[in-house]
Amino acid sequence: PTRSGCTFIGWYAGDNGTGTQVTENTIVSTAANHAIYAKWSDALGFSQASYSIAENRGTITLTVTRTAGSTGPATVQYATVNGTAIAGTDYTTKTGTLTFAAGATSQTIPIVILNKDAVFTGDRSFTVVLSNPTGGAALGAPSTATVTIQDDDIIWTLTYDGEGGAVTPTTKPVTIGQPYGTLPSPTRTGYRFAGWWTGNNGTGTQVTGPTGPAPVAISNVPDDRSSGLSGVNR
Repeated sequence: PTRSGCTFIGWYAGDNGTGTQVTENTIVSTAANHAIYAKWSDALGFSQASYSIAENRGTITLTVTRTAGSTGPATVQYATVNGTAIAGTDYTTKTGTLTFAAGATSQTIPIVILNKDAVFTGDRSFTVVLSNPTGGAALGAPSTATVTIQDDDIIWTLTYDGEGGAVTPTTKPVTIGQPYGTLPSPTRTGYRFAGWWTGNNGTGTQVTGPTGPAPVAISNVPDDRSSGLSGVNR
């Protein structure tokens, strides 16, 4: 017989692999219609094939389940494997052995997610792989789970207002908590550009690029994910 995620062990006189094992050489001794029962190995696999977590949430927990029986103890090894997410930078490496006592049907693997960057890098992922089951168990499906770390560093759009001057480019992507970086220099006939400010007509806070005074960190960006800088021409 076949059963998804399980290994056939043999035929038995009792349900769930109890009683005497029946082979092709076993002498029929029951003088009545009767049945024999398939015994399957336990199957150890993840409860789902994919998981996701925001990078600032701290820890994600994966669940490994034991199906097709739970008689006697069983173990299975696990290990994290780098993908676009890198151990030590995006998450903490985790390896070990899960032990299922008799009757236990689930165990968990907690993995610490690291939030070391403050720059938008996009979502990253890594996998966790099960191997080497013992106690008569086999690997069930899925035996590999993918964990996606969702980037929480939101990109916003900054708009340059030349206050009558011509400026290229007119917009730029920026990230909260990071410097504005290189800023363009607008031109306006008959005027000298005096700098960028957070308010129109030179009001608010002056904003500089990396070649001027210390860069200003982006803050107080409106909910529409757009912000503007106004040029001062003198």
